[in-house]
Amino acid sequence: MFRDKEVRFLEAGLLGAVPICVALAALIALLTAARSILFVAADFLSRPPGFYALMIAMVACTALVPFGMTNALPMRFQ
Repeated sequence: MFRDKEVRFLEAGLLGAVPICVALAALIALLTAARSILFVAADFLSRPPGFYALMIAMVACTALVPFGMTNALPMRFQ
């Protein structure tokens, strides 16, 4: 397009920067979405009924420990 060598070099650099800018924009959008999802989840779990669901899940997991239902492998599998 351009006949000057320096301008062609600059044009090639700008064309190479386009995918980087697109990737950065996608990363920013992803982090923004993740942040809003985390805030919604934290808000739900900090107030009823989410708080009560969390407490029930914690009690249920704690009650399973005496029965050997944990994520630890039995000795014969180690």
